[in-house]
Amino acid sequence: MAKVSEMVKLENGAHLTGLLNADVSARGNLSAAEKQQFDRFSAAGNLDLSDFLYASNSYPAGSASAA
Repeated sequence: MAKVSEMVKLENGAHLTGLLNADVSARGNLSAAEKQQFDRFSAAGNLDLSDFLYASNSYPAGSASAA
């Protein structure tokens, strides 16, 4: 999760830790999902998040989850 901050802008002082294991597939156009035309978009798979911790300046105590 620490590498997410390299791809997604987080607020200053925010950090993520943990392990995300994903096996996901999607079919269709993103524009169909954005227009809530879900009959034209499908997604399926599994996500496993363990030892997750999020902390920021506005939430210094953090939020944690362990699998």
